[in-house]
Amino acid sequence: MGKRSRGHKRGDARLRILRDGDAPPTKRGTTQPGDALQPLVLELRKRLRNPDPWELLAFVSTIVTATEGAAAPEVSGNALHGLVESFIGVDLAETTAALHVLAVLVRDEDLVREIDAELGHRTQPMPLWLRDIRDTRVRRAAVVSAEDDIGEDIILGIEWAGAGEASFLTYIDHAAGTVVKDAFPAPMSVADALVHLEGVPDDDADVELEELDLGVARALLEDALDQGDDLDNDFESDTWPSSRPILEWLLSALPEIEVDLRGGPGVEDVDDFAEMVLRERADVIEEFSRSAEAARVGLGLTPDGQGRDDIAISLIVGADVLLPPEDFRRWTPERVHELLLTVLPANVLVDEPVAERIPQVLKAFGTWSLTGLDAPGADVTALADAIDRDGREYVALATSREAGNLREAIRAYERLTGLEDLALPILESDDASTR
Repeated sequence: MGKRSRGHKRGDARLRILRDGDAPPTKRGTTQPGDALQPLVLELRKRLRNPDPWELLAFVSTIVTATEGAAAPEVSGNALHGLVESFIGVDLAETTAALHVLAVLVRDEDLVREIDAELGHRTQPMPLWLRDIRDTRVRRAAVVSAEDDIGEDIILGIEWAGAGEASFLTYIDHAAGTVVKDAFPAPMSVADALVHLEGVPDDDADVELEELDLGVARALLEDALDQGDDLDNDFESDTWPSSRPILEWLLSALPEIEVDLRGGPGVEDVDDFAEMVLRERADVIEEFSRSAEAARVGLGLTPDGQGRDDIAISLIVGADVLLPPEDFRRWTPERVHELLLTVLPANVLVDEPVAERIPQVLKAFGTWSLTGLDAPGADVTALADAIDRDGREYVALATSREAGNLREAIRAYERLTGLEDLALPILESDDASTR
């Protein structure tokens, strides 16, 4: 599960009193909310009366986002704990409704048990979808992409308990590092949502739909959440990150599968990986090899594919396996940071010649790619600066004493056991038997 963003304060302005920890727990069992809780009860009442479940869910999700990491000086724990205690202390339909939603959106297991214990004593009638909220199911997943858009919408089809269908849309931005940039609920089925997306004017761009396995959808979205946390992005909209608790709840109901989405050479035979990448991107690589940028860095590709430049270019062009061929040339500083300081260190060990060559080849390939796409000069400059900056850090990491010791330790253990592929693959341009 992706780590929930820290420090995001955006949300409904009426919740500022909760973020500041000014709503102390009310005496358990009362039906009279205090002055601090009264405005919140009124908001909950309005949303509980709305037939669209998303109205209440979105509001409570905003509460969780606003209070989960906020300090609450007048109560033990964070502001969310204090708020839950306040709801438990006021036995009203509105607080009962909020507790039902909090029971699925909160990730603190002890707090959830406390909520469930209280709900066992509540008697107010609730809408069927809310009473049985844990029976909510994600029945369908699809990815929607448009021409010339470096990103895609992943749509989850929701089935409420006794209340029909709905959708939850998440936009993943590849240009920013394959991260979640926005997410929001929609009170319509997936089919209706697709019709709506196709009708959005966007220079008549063709919209493509691909059905997703539910486990793959979970892996894609969780990886994008983790990427956003790793890059410490702070994208905000009217619905993000306030809807993150909803997304995490829905993902928790999907099947888990083991899949490598980071694009590193996490395969049994690294030679086969390099050959596969070079083969699939052969046209682009050949075009690049004839460019002035390639000539300036002295690019040299060998027939057997074992030279330092062969390894460098295969790691570079194979880093974004989720991107279609027409998009992977659109390099950004965020993608550079992800490749050099996350993907490569986590997936492969290289010797010094290869390590030093990767930033050089990446700078030539990235600037050539953007120039060929008629990108603004400022974007090309920003990319080059990012490669220079992160490239130095990557080379220092890849050529460190610790990295050298790790390579030797892996080889020693393989000699001892007679087994291979037990750890990170090792790529060295001088070794024709590279793992």
